Amino acid sequence: FFEVLRCPRPRSMSIAETSVGLGRSFFWPGSVLSSISTSLPKEASDVAPAQLQSSASLDCGTAALHVPGRSTLSDASTVQQAVTSAKYLKAPAAVAGQGQPTVVHLKTPKATPKAYSKTAPLIASIKEKYRITKPGSGKNTQHIVIDLKDSGLKYQCGDSLGIFPSNNPLVVSRTIFALGSQPNVVLTKEKKTLEEVLSKSLNISRVTSALAKYVLDKNVAAGANNAALQELKAVASDAPKLTKYLENFEVWDFLQKHNSARLDPNEACSKLGALLPRLYSISSAQSKVGSEVHLSVAVVEYSTGGQDRYGVCTNYLCTRMPAGEESIPIYVQESDFKPPADPSVPMIMIGPGTGIAPFRAFLQEREVTGAPGPNWLFFGEWNRATDFFYEDYWKELEKKGMLRVDAAFSRDQKKKIYVQDLMVERGAELWQWLEKGAAVFVCGDAARMAKDVDKALHKVIEVHGKRTPKEARQYVKKMRQGHRYQRDIY
Repeated sequence: FFEVLRCPRPRSMSIAETSVGLGRSFFWPGSVLSSISTSLPKEASDVAPAQLQSSASLDCGTAALHVPGRSTLSDASTVQQAVTSAKYLKAPAAVAGQGQPTVVHLKTPKATPKAYSKTAPLIASIKEKYRITKPGSGKNTQHIVIDLKDSGLKYQCGDSLGIFPSNNPLVVSRTIFALGSQPNVVLTKEKKTLEEVLSKSLNISRVTSALAKYVLDKNVAAGANNAALQELKAVASDAPKLTKYLENFEVWDFLQKHNSARLDPNEACSKLGALLPRLYSISSAQSKVGSEVHLSVAVVEYSTGGQDRYGVCTNYLCTRMPAGEESIPIYVQESDFKPPADPSVPMIMIGPGTGIAPFRAFLQEREVTGAPGPNWLFFGEWNRATDFFYEDYWKELEKKGMLRVDAAFSRDQKKKIYVQDLMVERGAELWQWLEKGAAVFVCGDAARMAKDVDKALHKVIEVHGKRTPKEARQYVKKMRQGHRYQRDIY
């Protein structure tokens, strides 16, 4: 390299030291520059060799390559890459001096990965999906693999994946019909068609109180006085009763039930809530799966008002979206729900149903890193034969001595058993783990499970730690303060 530049190199200095330490500019001989012009970074690669011959220079004082007509390549690592790359180009012997031609090693720097966020999501595709409930199960729970390809999107164990779904086209069509409108009507505020707005922007699975009152006023003004309207009037001024009443409908069948007045699509849409992204706990460690992100998704299906209903995002992911179609907007929602920073800390993980998701990620991470800390998993579902999610993986980890699993299957016997019951039953051992500094993680249902697990934890501390209820509360409080008791509940 220094022979090509026709300048001396102190024998005690490396190329990297010399290139940033001499404080002067070296002019590249034209015969060399014409050879390397096609291998420079993008900013310089299309500059004519003649231009390079006349005025390109490597400024070693600032580690900058100056190319006419282009921005200066001033990043030191970029200049160094231009000296040490994967493409070998030989300088002519006449320039290099006596002996073998000198080799110049050039490399185009990699592009910085794009930053993705809630406001600038990555458009991804499904790589694979399959049921993790077996035939005969009363549930439909699926494993979804999202393909990140070369996007550079990063996530950590404990993070959630945000997904922007679109509404079911059938429900969209029913809503447009119930509004007495047409799909291609352009809404004034959004400057988009009614079909597009209802598909991607508005929540049409939930009737808001604002829409209910708007519909009530329009029907009353139209002179309606039927039984349906009287039913709505009876609850309209009582917020809890109105909420309970509206839970029986989606927008389309609510409008069909109260259809005595013609509605303005612009006004009606202004009364609806936004279609928000759904968050799913990530069930993979990127250190193990690379350019993928895995989810464990329970398909939501139910009936109200004599109509079958489907969860907006679970129907979108598990039923409507085919594999390979790049149309799913996603982003990573960071979380403080993380495995212990110290890999030797014992983990107690409590995750019934799809609450198991982050713990699959935690254990993959510990498997990859060889973390020495012991791990104890409490899992719960309906039936062992059909609903033991990821059973083969847990058995594999058990054989390695990495994991202990205690599972409660509520419908396999007359008396229902839940994870909190197993915690109390294994209370003596659980207390020993706590005293050894174990961190406790809970993921899943907030309405009942998380409360019952919390009660069980306090009971274990009282009984086996011989603490009063007040002392048990203080013990749990200290666990929280030390990040040894974390919950991801919803």
